[in-house]
Amino acid sequence: MKLPLVRMGNSRGVRIPKALIELCDLGEEVEVEVSNGQLIFRKAGGNRIGWAEAFERRQTAHEHPAEARSAHEPVTDRFRSIHSASPTYS
Repeated sequence: MKLPLVRMGNSRGVRIPKALIELCDLGEEVEVEVSNGQLIFRKAGGNRIGWAEAFERRQTAHEHPAEARSAHEPVTDRFRSIHSASPTYS
């Protein structure tokens, strides 16, 4: 979808169609990120978004380490950091 850049004072903006706002469940504010020359808009949230899930994963990792490993995180990558932090003995 192409949208025109419209003048807003000394700046420019993009009018986001209502259907897209509703589809993405956007409120009155959005977070904007620049990544590889692209603007990424996402629903604005508090600093603690995702903390509950991270805490739950951490608890599961402590209680059941094998179940806590992410499906996309290879076992070798998890243990590589452990071995690299281990002291070497001569």
